[in-house]
Amino acid sequence: MAPNPLSVIDRLRSERGESFEQAVADAFNSLGLSASLTETHEAESDVIAEALFADSRYFAIIECCAVDEQNEVGYEKLGQLRGNFMQYVTDDRRQKLGFKNAYKTVVGKPHFSDNAVQMAAPDVSLIDVGILVELLKLHSKYRFSQDELESIFRVSGQVKSEHLLTLVVPHQRKISTYALICLALLREPYSNNNHRKPFAPVEQVIGSVATFGDLLSVDYVNEATIQDCLRDLQTPFLKLVYSKDNMIRLSSLDLKEVPSIAGELGSELLARLEDYKRRLERMRKA
Repeated sequence: MAPNPLSVIDRLRSERGESFEQAVADAFNSLGLSASLTETHEAESDVIAEALFADSRYFAIIECCAVDEQNEVGYEKLGQLRGNFMQYVTDDRRQKLGFKNAYKTVVGKPHFSDNAVQMAAPDVSLIDVGILVELLKLHSKYRFSQDELESIFRVSGQVKSEHLLTLVVPHQRKISTYALICLALLREPYSNNNHRKPFAPVEQVIGSVATFGDLLSVDYVNEATIQDCLRDLQTPFLKLVYSKDNMIRLSSLDLKEVPSIAGELGSELLARLEDYKRRLERMRKA
């Protein structure tokens, strides 16, 4: 069972030494990786995080460093990480499991020195605790895959908020398309009653979604994206759309129930839908 993310966040912020190392391992476990502390020998790094379910398996060797608030995480950890890296790459177990990629990472707090940032290239990613906390919070909402998370380990130098944004944007675009689909399947999309239309041909609905996308300046909506999102909304986990004989309509699920089923992601979908309805109403009155 994955650790509670809120508890992990508290420990990342407060712990030091081996307790901090364990908090870092638990953070990567919360992200869906298989992470554990290494043996406590001086020549070894602190944490190994493995992506056993990625399309191409990968792992990261992680050094952890928590220093006093007035200090900085220096470049010394980089040499230690680079010096013992190959022993993990040539490990018999990982060779047999067919890991394709291996990464070097330092997780530190409160922040990294300029020297550490400059010397991290070209092969070490630096993750400060603030960014790791931000990633944990985003993962609780969007549930990134192991393949998506690999982009963080690929960063050369300091991981920043804009790197996390590359993970978030595809999910937010899908949520926007979900909202447009719901809009297209409402009888009066500019009103508050959420009355659904009767069954309509799938092709007609796709055209309506694309039209609403143009009208509301959602510029990344295309037929392939709409088809993918229609499939998403017909799953047993969130059955918002019901199809029959190439005809489609909203299911009988009350849209107000979406947040209780899909959590924060459902709340964002409903908020996006309400925003689109308000914008349409303003256009109608203009």
